[in-house]
Amino acid sequence: MAIFNSQAWWLDDLTNGGSYSELNNAYRIVTASDINDAGVISATAIKCASGYDSTDHFSTCGGGTEAEAVVAVKLVPIQGATSSDIESRSENTATVSREGGSMTLLSLFFLLTFRIMRDWWGHLVDNIQTLTA
Repeated sequence: MAIFNSQAWWLDDLTNGGSYSELNNAYRIVTASDINDAGVISATAIKCASGYDSTDHFSTCGGGTEAEAVVAVKLVPIQGATSSDIESRSENTATVSREGGSMTLLSLFFLLTFRIMRDWWGHLVDNIQTLTA
């Protein structure tokens, strides 16, 4: 379709009100189920009643304290709009630090050690029983 400049778009970019309207910042599209020849899209979205904190794709709702609701939405193209009217949502490039990732490896090490010790102890007990019989 000409409105999309023959390219793929994130559905969230199509619902980004940006400078046009802050009201569109209340929804984050999760999945689209259908699109018809007129460009009308039926989709499932997550709605933040007070609006998301920013226009980032992964913005939080009310600072991460408000509850979001799953809703069905119908996205209708704006008449006369072109691909130049689509404002992409910004990307959150904050670094996420992860801690405790080595715990899994440490747990696997202890599990393997326990298994080896159990097998060794079992063989030792069998040998002692054989000697005393």
